[in-house]
Amino acid sequence: FNKIQDSLPSNFIRAHKSFIVNINNIVNLDPVSNVLYFGDDSTCDIGPKYKKVLIEEVKKNGNFK
Repeated sequence: FNKIQDSLPSNFIRAHKSFIVNINNIVNLDPVSNVLYFGDDSTCDIGPKYKKVLIEEVKKNGNFK
């Protein structure tokens, strides 16, 4: 996953040990239940190891609708 993530544009970020997400597609996040929500009504868990950096990046670069 690290090799894949390194080859992706900066708007892709690790959200969980099993997920890399495009922060431009995140429409909401719930830091209490550790869930990301996307425009197509899908969700993704936020891993505790990635939570702090993910939330900072989404606040800085995300485009909530």
